[in-house]
Formats: sequence, C-alpha cells, structure tokens
Amino acid sequence: MREWGIDEIARIGLLFLDGDAFENVLIDQETHTDYRFEPFTDLRADLLRIERIDPDADLSAILWRSYPGNKYLMEPLVAGSGLPNSGWRRTYAPAALRLAYQTGAAQVDPQPPKGTAHYYPLRNSDDDIVGVLELLEGRGYKQDVGTVEMFMEPAAPLEDDEARGDLCTFI
Repeated sequence: MREWGIDEIARIGLLFLDGDAFENVLIDQETHTDYRFEPFTDLRADLLRIERIDPDADLSAILWRSYPGNKYLMEPLVAGSGLPNSGWRRTYAPAALRLAYQTGAAQVDPQPPKGTAHYYPLRNSDDDIVGVLELLEGRGYKQDVGTVEMFMEPAAPLEDDEARGDLCTFI
C-alpha cells in the first residue's frame, strides 16, 4: 500500500472539505451556543475520511476557527476521531495556527511529546480563509471529548476536612 505524506493527505482533504458549511456550522457566530446538525455531521464525516486516507498514519483531523474580535484566540469546532492537544475549548492559538489563518500558508508546529501539528487554511467558495485544518500526527492516542468535560464545569475542591466529612455522610 502507498504511503501518503501529510501535505498530500491535506491537499486531498481540502478538495472535499466545504468551507461554506464550516462558516455556517454555528447558529450564533458570536457566542458558540449551538451547532447546525447537518453541516456539523457532514464536516465530521469528512474529517474521519481524511484520517482514513492513510490508515497506518497516526492522524487526528480538526477544524479551527478564529474567535470573533480577538485574532489571538481560536477554537476547535469540529474534530474527527480525536481532539487537539489543547482540548475542546477556545485557546490562545500557537503562532503557527494563527499564521496559517492569517497568511494562507501551511505551517508546521512540533509539540513534543504530543506529536506534530500541521495547519492548512480552509477556504470558502469566495476563496476567503474561514478556518484552519489541523492534522495532528504522531500523538499515539486519540483524545476524544467526554460528556463530563463538555457539559459540566469542574467543581471547586472542598476547603476543609469537616466539609468533606459532611459530604461523605450523604453518599
């Protein structure tokens, strides 16, 4: 079987990723409240296909968007079979991710020991950059999102032993 390079996989993937669907995947672009079901599932299926172009490659495919009003923040909106190293939340974007979005040039960001991130601009039908495709290679595992992480904020730790004792009596 032929081995594919990361750039070849990205080029193939970007041929069928729909930048217009990515632009409209969020119902409210400002607050990240909810997704439109059809574009989300289509984009996720495309990301899973990209990951399977070379089954022997250790790839996770993620689509990022620039957060409105702050060019230094980006957030992963759609992930294939695994999340980026930063998790699912909005984050201060590494320089390579921001450069891919701002300049339209592919970027590489080694993140030892968590693999190497390859960033490629995603364009809509007007040829505007609307997001970034990340191909994360060499991590060795998939970090999927769990429902506890996604729907519950972490609880603050209890401050004293007496409060812990009271909690234990109710359990």
